[in-house]
Amino acid sequence: MENGKVTNEHNFKVGDIIYNSWGWEQTNIDFYQVVDAKPKTIKIAPINGKFRENQPHGNGMSAYVVPVPNKFCGDPIAKRVLSYKHNGKKYIKAEFGCFQEYKDKDGVYCSWYA
Repeated sequence: MENGKVTNEHNFKVGDIIYNSWGWEQTNIDFYQVVDAKPKTIKIAPINGKFRENQPHGNGMSAYVVPVPNKFCGDPIAKRVLSYKHNGKKYIKAEFGCFQEYKDKDGVYCSWYA
């Protein structure tokens, strides 16, 4: 897959984790685990996330979250892969924004407000 080229080819495999970051005035993170992979589609199931341990506490309204593999919290959904690669990361089109590969073991930034 070339950088920036949209394709439905992929190399996701069962067990891989992806996430969607979305929101307005806050940053929500939804994690998913690949439960089935075909040449042009994947089936993903939502999994729980948790706050990263031993993280510095800022203003009390943000944190880093990490996925909890195999801790499913919803029904699987099939996604036709329309993906592209940018700066070494793979992205898949989502209803809002895009799914990204979860590679950062330090977690993903999220925020909320009172």
